[in-house]
Amino acid sequence: MKKQRTKKQKILWAAAAAGVLMLAALLSVRVREVRIQGSQYYSQEALEQQLFPGFWDRSPLVVWIRQKTGTHPEIPFVERYTVRLTGLTSVQVTVYEKSMIGYVEFSGSYLYFDKDGLIVESSQERYGTLPRITGLDFDYAVLGQTLPVKDPVVFTEIQQISQYLAEQEVDWGGESRKLGELMDQISFDGAGRITCCFGEIQVYLGTPESLEGKLREMKDILPKLYGRAGTLYLDTYQENQRDPSYIFK
Repeated sequence: MKKQRTKKQKILWAAAAAGVLMLAALLSVRVREVRIQGSQYYSQEALEQQLFPGFWDRSPLVVWIRQKTGTHPEIPFVERYTVRLTGLTSVQVTVYEKSMIGYVEFSGSYLYFDKDGLIVESSQERYGTLPRITGLDFDYAVLGQTLPVKDPVVFTEIQQISQYLAEQEVDWGGESRKLGELMDQISFDGAGRITCCFGEIQVYLGTPESLEGKLREMKDILPKLYGRAGTLYLDTYQENQRDPSYIFK
């Protein structure tokens, strides 16, 4: 009887030792390949740093536990995301970002807002390629609330510009680029007139009237201005005008 207990104990100890060795081997493995889809605001490197900030975060065991429990680190500008093991050393990350159309600078922070003007994120750092919006008149701002501008229709205009340019690709110095990535600022003056900025090139659209047509003209003309600096005036745009001409100076 004693020999049987001793034999069982040896088997249990051997199984426990094997389990410890397997666990140690598993913990020594690290995720090396990270495939990401759906991210616009973060580069591959920046998002990996957010997802795997420490040594143990790249353990497939830790990734698996978080996958099952849904306990992932929160990431600014990201509504939610999934991390799925596709192998012992590889993961697939699918990102669902918050819907934002631009940002304003206020009290030392960058405030990112959606199509309705709702402030969905506040940060001390600038992320992504969303345009900076200037000329909006407001005295305070609260995260989770709408920017208190005088005329909320301005958000519809910003969305129209951002959405159109995000979908348009142009030849920019021999390289195919999205116009939304090239635009860094949308400015409004006191009368609601609009200027879009692309580095050293400003495009004066004037009033929001015939905005879609002005954006089409901007898309066609901008590639021809690559490498130059100045202002393109599209405020004289008229629908159905044949062979229009515009001033650039």
